[in-house]
Parts: sequence; C-alpha cells; structure tokens
Amino acid sequence: MSIRRLTGTTAFRQALIYVGLLLASLGLALGGVKIIAERSIEAESENAITAEIEGLAAVYGQRGLPALVNEIERRSAQPYRGGIYLLVNPLGERLAGNLAGWEGPPTVQEGSIAFSVEPPGEAQVRAQARTFALEGGYVLMVGRTLAAQDGFQRALNRGLLIAFIGALVIGIAGGLILARETERRIEAMNVAIDRVRAGALEVRLPQRRGGGDEFDRLASQINRLLAESEALIRGMRQVTDDVAHDLRTPLQRLHTRLEDALALQGEGPARDMIEAALDDLDRLLRLFRTVLLINTAESGSPKQSFQDVSLTAIAADACELYEAVLEDIGLELETDLEADIRLAGHGALLAQAIANLLDNAAKFTPRGGKVTVRLTAGDPAVVTVSDTGPGIPRERRDEVRRRFTRLDSARETPGHGLGLALVDAVARLHGGHLELDDAAPGLVARLVLARNPIHRW
Repeated sequence: MSIRRLTGTTAFRQALIYVGLLLASLGLALGGVKIIAERSIEAESENAITAEIEGLAAVYGQRGLPALVNEIERRSAQPYRGGIYLLVNPLGERLAGNLAGWEGPPTVQEGSIAFSVEPPGEAQVRAQARTFALEGGYVLMVGRTLAAQDGFQRALNRGLLIAFIGALVIGIAGGLILARETERRIEAMNVAIDRVRAGALEVRLPQRRGGGDEFDRLASQINRLLAESEALIRGMRQVTDDVAHDLRTPLQRLHTRLEDALALQGEGPARDMIEAALDDLDRLLRLFRTVLLINTAESGSPKQSFQDVSLTAIAADACELYEAVLEDIGLELETDLEADIRLAGHGALLAQAIANLLDNAAKFTPRGGKVTVRLTAGDPAVVTVSDTGPGIPRERRDEVRRRFTRLDSARETPGHGLGLALVDAVARLHGGHLELDDAAPGLVARLVLARNPIHRW
C-alpha cells in the first residue's frame, strides 16, 4: 500500500489535525515554561546584584574607601566570571573593578542597565548591572554577565525544537499506522463487496470478534442488508428455476407431439405453422436449459464432479465447431492456443462458456470481420475471444453479465440475454471471472480460470 494512498486517507488527515493541536498545546506549555524560567533567572540575578551592592556599600560605610577598593579588586580578580564591578571617583576615573572605565561624568541610573562585554579570549556576552551612589561623589556599578541565561535559553530552544520534531514524527508515524489499519479494514470490506457484485451472494463484510466500533456497526448494517438482498435474489432465481424446470417436461412432450404431427402432415399452411411452432419451442427449451445451467453453475454443485480436463482440447473443439459457421457468414477465425493447458474443472460447462463467447462474436461481428481466439497458460489460464464488432459500452459491461440483459443494439438479433451470464457463472465456478474490454474496434472477452487442483466435496 503506497504512502501516497495512505496520506490521502481521512484517518491520516484526522491524525495530522490531532498532531497540529498537540503541537500547538505543547508550544503554549513550553513557551510558558520558557517565560517563567527566564523571569525567574532575571529576578535571581537582580536579587544577587542588589545584595552585592548593599554589602559593598556597608564595607564603604564601615571601613572607608581603601577597604572598598581592596574588596572590589578581590572580587574582580577573575575577570568576568559572572561578576562585573566598577568603582569610579567623581571625575569618572576608574579606582577599582574589571571594567575599563566610565565614559564621561558618572551618573546613577534607575533600574538595571544592559550592555555587552568581551572577556579576554572569549566571545562577547550580554550583561546587566545597577549603579549606586556612595558618599563623596563616588559611584559603584555591580552587575552580572548573562552567559548562563543565554546558555539556558539556547538549551531550552533546542529542547523545544527536539520536542516539536519528536511530536511531529510520532504523530505522523501514528497517523500512518492508524491510516494503514483503517485502510486495511476498508480494503477488506471492498474485497467482500466486489465478491458480492461478482455474484457471491453469501459473502459478508468482515467484523472483528467482540468489536463494536463504527466499522463493525457499519459492517453489521450492511451485512443485514446483504442477507435480505441474498434472500430476495435467491428467491427470484428459485422461482425462475422452478418455472424452467416444471415447464421443461411438458414443453418437451409438446415438442414431441408436434414432431409426430409434422410427420403426419402433408404440405400446406398447417405444416408451416407446425414448423414455426417447433422453432419457437426449440428456442424456449434452449432458454430453459440455459437458465438451469446458470443455476447449476451458481450453486457450486458441479465442483463435486471436477476432473482434470484439457482446456486446450476444449477450446480447440469449440473453434472447430464454429469455424464453418463463421466462414458461412463471411467471418475469419484466427486461433492461437497454447498446447496442453490442463486444469481442474467441469468440461461440459467450460465448453458451453467458450461456445457462448464464440456465438456472441458471430452474432455481432459484421461480414468481413475477424474473430480471434487465444489461450494462454499460467495461473490463472485465460481464454480470450475478440472480435471486430461494435463492442459493448464501458458503462454497460457489468450490466450485461446479468440474466436477461440485452443492449438496445441487440434487440433484433436472436437470443435472450443469458449467454454472458452463463459465461460469468462458469468463470466464478472455476475460481475466476469474466473480463470485458475494448478491442478498438470490437469486444475483448477474457475467460479467466484458476488452475486449482481437483477437490472432492
């Protein structure tokens, strides 16, 4: 199952929506954590600066300027290891500290000031500081570099990025897994529906044991509908089969009596009427035989008598039977039959199916046309009958597989719309199917047959 197909499913799109909401929630939560952490670090730095200023002011008040200079020099002996110090006189001249000096007359500013410093051999870093006025016009600046805060922010940003990427990958992977599971269940339903459309009325949509989700509820509803449809269709077929079966015997007797009457009748209008009646009875009896054959094939009972048969010989016999017929109506027959293709099947039904395809080609191919029969080996084996007639419109190709279905263009030709229905039933009996395609011009009919081993039921 392709990734493109999975990403186009509703389940995957819903999973992406969920992932988007999850990422948005995660972004809000981590953004809040980031803001709180940054403000907490800034507040801690402010408190540390304030405490240092108060301590140094106490040293100045208690022990004088020399003691303050000594203390600042001691604290700034390791330049820029977190602490920033500067003590200037009223003229702005540096007395102590790890800053180069003060530009212009010293001033005391309210709140924190921000600037950048470049420790020896290190990259430039941000810093914040506060100023404090001492008695005598001296000004003290105490601050902290923000390297730790910047490092934390970079680490937090990396964490946010990793969290977002991780959530996105997990979300997409989860969406693909969910989409694959959903697609698998839908595909199983589609396979079952295709089998029902192909005539396997007993097939039902799969349901998980003990499951009660929306798919199982939908499958349960559809299965009930299929059961009702199966009962209705089987009932209709049974009525048709019963009528065909019950009428066949009396019609056969009538046919015999008409033949006897014909033998006793001399030339004249009465004889012509008896012959016309016999022709009508023959067509009616063929109709009943075909209906019964379709019912037999659809019931699956012929599988009990499956034998190892030569599909090559069956196809060759059918072609030989129709070769003269096609020649008489001005059609060319071309055959290409691979040798010795054998399978487990019902020889009579396979012969009838191939004959029906040839009969259809003979009916609808205009004089001067061509009918081609090919038999190709493999599993499945394929019998292909193509002609140069008008073909069947694409939108009607499923419809013509049903009983008593005839196209408007075929109303003037003999038949009852049962030929392809029988071919389709025989194909499904042998584990295959009937394909109808465009020969451009004409129709290509492929009788696809599984080469199963012989089973006994």
